[in-house]
Amino acid sequence: MAVHHRALERFNRTAANPPLVVRWAAVPIAAFLTFAMAERRGWPYGLAAAVVYGGLSVSMALRPHRTVHWSRTHPVADAALLGPIAFLTAAYFTDWSVWWCLLVGAVGLVVGVGRGLQRKAHGLRGG
Repeated sequence: MAVHHRALERFNRTAANPPLVVRWAAVPIAAFLTFAMAERRGWPYGLAAAVVYGGLSVSMALRPHRTVHWSRTHPVADAALLGPIAFLTAAYFTDWSVWWCLLVGAVGLVVGVGRGLQRKAHGLRGG
């Protein structure tokens, strides 16, 4: 159990302050995902990808400690991000209509909020 606890502590420290190269690598990856989405599904999807992936990557690149702190203090909102990520994943990897992708996103949102409520109720904040 002590080894697991130490490993979790080390992971949490690294997540709150990842190496600079890791922090900034997320920005071009987000840009690539945004342009790939726009090319595959059109500019409205690309705009959604820019907001979701760009927002996450820039916040982690600029202020990782604050982003992780926000995640831990707002577990429901943090877990609700599963909805937009599920929507974008369905849109990119399938040729489903926007309505099916929205349904996948809604399911992701419900699952994410449920998990966030569970984290909040049990004090599981990842650190």
